[in-house]
Amino acid sequence: MANKVSITNNVTQHTVEVSAGADGTNLVVSQNTQNTKLELNSGLYLAAPVPNLEDLLNVSAGAIPGQVIEWDGTAWQPVTLDIPATNINDSGAITGQILIYDGSNWVPGDNISTSQLTADINVTDTVGNISSGDVLPTGTELEDVFIEMLVSYQNPVMSLSGWTTGIYEHGATYSDSNFNLAFTNDSNIDATTSGTWSFVDSFMANALGTAAPNDGSTSTGALGGTALVTDTSVGTGITQRTGAAALTVSGFQDTNGDAIAPRTATSTVRYRYWVVDSTTALTPDALTSGSVGTMLGTADPSLNGSGSGVIESGLLSTLSTMGFTAAGNHDYVFWIFPQAFTVSSVVMNGSVNLYAGDTTDKTTAVIHMGLVNVTNQHGETVRMQMLRSKVNNAFAPGTVITVA
Repeated sequence: MANKVSITNNVTQHTVEVSAGADGTNLVVSQNTQNTKLELNSGLYLAAPVPNLEDLLNVSAGAIPGQVIEWDGTAWQPVTLDIPATNINDSGAITGQILIYDGSNWVPGDNISTSQLTADINVTDTVGNISSGDVLPTGTELEDVFIEMLVSYQNPVMSLSGWTTGIYEHGATYSDSNFNLAFTNDSNIDATTSGTWSFVDSFMANALGTAAPNDGSTSTGALGGTALVTDTSVGTGITQRTGAAALTVSGFQDTNGDAIAPRTATSTVRYRYWVVDSTTALTPDALTSGSVGTMLGTADPSLNGSGSGVIESGLLSTLSTMGFTAAGNHDYVFWIFPQAFTVSSVVMNGSVNLYAGDTTDKTTAVIHMGLVNVTNQHGETVRMQMLRSKVNNAFAPGTVITVA
């Protein structure tokens, strides 16, 4: 309904009629259409709607947040609800507590989640890692309780540590004398059955002993010897030996009589290779009787081109591609590999084939010089093969050489 009206003389009954104005903007009073028309000023509006509840004549003002209005028989009054708390007892409450219904009243209590114990539990029978006499206090997570109980139904796991492992060069000295064991799910280990440890190596004295089924250190006595890839100077067929100086611990079982998985710790032994240069076009004889042989025997402290004459040196792991980039002008370059390493090619800058693997061809830029026995810095002799660049100053700085 519009908020403005017009008043028009009834054209038939000559009485005043009130109806909504046509345009909704003016208050218009008109006589009978046959008489002179009378029009009041425009812009006369009805009173605006009541904006606030308390503006009504029967609603009292002064309400505050949280109150409601209540009819007192004459008018609507703002009042505060008063709900008596007859069953709430907060006596003795401390910070962090909440109200807990005890069946009759609301009383202070600890804020315990549904995943925690609501009371202390005195353990009378051992279950898993929970022993007789233990007290599980209020607030303990139920998940932790279940884990400690179910551990007796889980297989124990043994771990081995403290035994020397690593990568050794052919001829290096290896030694150790003790190891450490650690078990999980201890309550499910058969404590009456001891395990065994064994030390096995193809070139060292083997040994055997017992170990207790509990966490701690076990002494083996001094074990070790010379770490070798193959026997003395043969060296044909492999460039490394895995599983060296192997310590294996086994023989433990759980309370159901099932074996606990054994653990082994081992090392690896590898042959060394060298890439060196010399102003002289040496022959294999120089490796055993000349200055190059002396240099190879003390090459470890001057690897990766930092020492005089040594461009690169390292331990071979597999018969894989190796390479180096010339840091400066080189004289005659010598590649000295174990005989076990079959050289199929030497390539410069990714495209120029300097050596095609033919040990009799002397026309390529790199030629096969022959076999020679080399004594390394550990005093062990290795059967080696020697390749050599055919001319001096063949490799300028930045030259990339790949050996496969």
